[in-house]
Amino acid sequence: MDIGEEWAYRARQQDEVTKVRILRVGTNRPPRVLIRFMEDRFEGREEWVSPARLKTTWDKVDEWVANDQRWTAIRDAS
Repeated sequence: MDIGEEWAYRARQQDEVTKVRILRVGTNRPPRVLIRFMEDRFEGREEWVSPARLKTTWDKVDEWVANDQRWTAIRDAS
């Protein structure tokens, strides 16, 4: 996870992923990352978040979403 990279962010399991950019990696505990939301609807909002909410780099988001949907279908079927 490097400054300037674009990642897929999701706060909760049921939320859609959204594109964010890494602005800064915190040095304190618990670990935190400063991100900027890239979609216009967020109006450039910045927020410190847990790295666990960053799911994959944005260039691999389609593959990650497809895999996540398969796991959700398996959970729902059981």
